[in-house]
Amino acid sequence: MRIALTLLACLADIRPDGLTDDEEKGQALLEAAAQASGAQAYASVQGSTSTMRDVWPAPYGFFAPWPETEQSFVIKSVHPSFDTEVLFLDGKAQGTVWGISDWKTWEKTEEGEASWSKNKDAQFILPTMHYFMEFPFRMLEAPVVRYAGMEDIDGVSYERIFVTWESVEPTSQYDQYVIYIDPESERIAKAYYTVREAGRIIAGTMHFLDMREVDGVWFSYEMVVTGKPQDSLEEPLHRVVVEEIVLGEVVLQAPITEP
Repeated sequence: MRIALTLLACLADIRPDGLTDDEEKGQALLEAAAQASGAQAYASVQGSTSTMRDVWPAPYGFFAPWPETEQSFVIKSVHPSFDTEVLFLDGKAQGTVWGISDWKTWEKTEEGEASWSKNKDAQFILPTMHYFMEFPFRMLEAPVVRYAGMEDIDGVSYERIFVTWESVEPTSQYDQYVIYIDPESERIAKAYYTVREAGRIIAGTMHFLDMREVDGVWFSYEMVVTGKPQDSLEEPLHRVVVEEIVLGEVVLQAPITEP
């Protein structure tokens, strides 16, 4: 997400103290987290339709990727691709749709006319929202996985996993993730990550709260973004609250013409 939070010199490198070379333990924890989140049920999911609201309080509203800093919408996602569309429910864009299909963006007017349109905000935020909704399962795609030791935050002892692509060392192309495993549920509680697409020095933390089961798959119904994993949730950079998630096949409203 577009969250200019943690400023680090040159290129953000979030490899934590305690990072080890233990790939086997890191992979085992990652796979266990996916299983605890309903990986078996998720494998048969064809799509999802979710109603939610994303709030970017001052002074972080400048970074909001939506037409409004407080935006309600219905997001439809096709699994396992990143094809996604968002129908805006309020504000100046109410009734219009942003979409991305095969990594090409499009828009649909309130009158129902769909057309291919370059939209940098949609190009970034739609697959990002899709990604974090399916985060435990998407992380299984990463080829670089290492156990990163324990960390105590607010009296809870989390096991950590470092995840990235290409190499353990930071690269300008691939993001890094430090995943925190909830000791009771074995699911992912939070993830500290870089945002290379938004800027070389940017990093943030997603806190996965209010976990609920939908047809055998566990989803976070409240996703709160802060700068670092240790930050208070009382003053977030932004907060996504989900009203409803329905799993099943979806058909996007992309233009019928070729882009």
